[in-house]
Amino acid sequence: MELHETVMGKRLIERTLPKMTDALDRIANAMERKETGCYIVALHYYNNEEAMNEVDSERTHDKWVVHESLEEAQKEYRKVLKHPLIRSAAVTRIVEGTDW
Repeated sequence: MELHETVMGKRLIERTLPKMTDALDRIANAMERKETGCYIVALHYYNNEEAMNEVDSERTHDKWVVHESLEEAQKEYRKVLKHPLIRSAAVTRIVEGTDW
């Protein structure tokens, strides 16, 4: 008697294997969607307090800080917002990019 001819074999082929395949597909999809990218905290700040009163782009600086997790990026962002010379800041996720 062949495996597919037994009750257990038939159950394995008709029920268990398709469920396992579906579960593996869900796991693979979840792993692809998992946030494994980089997060950047981008900030634009004045170089000194006098520059805050002028509209002069040469007296400002840009800085980008790369983090591997959203939690780290958010912690950095909250810290940046407290800086007295901050002009603007943002957190962004790199979805696609090139190697730097």
